[in-house]
Amino acid sequence: ESLRIVSLVSWPKMQISMRFFVLVCIAMQAVVGDEQCWGPGQHSFWDCESILFAGIGHVYSNWFSFLALNETAGVGQCWGPAYNGGDCRSIDFVGVDSVFSNWFSFLALNRAAGTGQCWGHQDQGGDCASINFTHVDKVFSTSAAYLALNSASKSGQCWGNVDYGGDCISIDFSEVDRVYSNDYAFLALSSASDIGQCWGDRGKGGDCS
Repeated sequence: ESLRIVSLVSWPKMQISMRFFVLVCIAMQAVVGDEQCWGPGQHSFWDCESILFAGIGHVYSNWFSFLALNETAGVGQCWGPAYNGGDCRSIDFVGVDSVFSNWFSFLALNRAAGTGQCWGHQDQGGDCASINFTHVDKVFSTSAAYLALNSASKSGQCWGNVDYGGDCISIDFSEVDRVYSNDYAFLALSSASDIGQCWGDRGKGGDCS
């Protein structure tokens, strides 16, 4: 019986001077519907035996945690380290139509209601209580920050680690029609005026002056 890989996440881990990647996977057994999770070591982080996968439509991940979402029932289940998004018991998934993540957190967006809920590392995007998600239609992220863009009002809001793009109060989004990001910085580009604005880690793409 074959295994179908539905989610794959990797992250760099530093050990002395060596950099290597550790993999965590979820596999769903296509025939009998059994789910299996595994990862490095004996950590309980990788244990998904308590997760009910019946009706799950999508699985999302960040570096260390997973979210299994049943959109029809409006139910989400998370596992992994709680500080990194592995605990979503306080999140209301009813009406959620999009989920975004960076390395350390998740964002569940309900466009119809104009609401967004974040969880995970509070300083790396896991706290979006100050963000107004009304009419937000696009979300971008770096490794530790988010940008919520309202194309109609030409406005943008950022949160998360300011050194990775979590502060965009100085950016003029009035003519922005494209946004790009890497792990450390954002670029907001205006095709009409050929103007680009960058923010985040200045040494890794956050300065395009």
